[in-house]
Amino acid sequence: MEFDFDCTSLPLDGTNAELRPVCDPRLCLFTIQLHEDGELAGVHGYTDNFRKADEPLEAIDAFLAEHGVRAVTDDEAVLLYGALLKQEGGVDYQLLVLAIARSQQP
Repeated sequence: MEFDFDCTSLPLDGTNAELRPVCDPRLCLFTIQLHEDGELAGVHGYTDNFRKADEPLEAIDAFLAEHGVRAVTDDEAVLLYGALLKQEGGVDYQLLVLAIARSQQP
């Protein structure tokens, strides 16, 4: 699978929901916004102080379940994680891209 980490919005197939990964570089915080029918329905991490890109993903499925939305797939989780890392910038994003490239080599 090709991973495009430029995503600012990730529609969840089979739902009217989309997820928007957000990195606030000033506060060094990561959140994931849930939008349903184009309206903000919730912010995962609003009060959690997620300081690393993987932290919001650890409990994203429980957050979505609270809003009646299906869990993310493994590929969707990778896209969200990569998008958060890319927004943050730095070596972690570069390492992720290298790891994916190596995993796709024969």
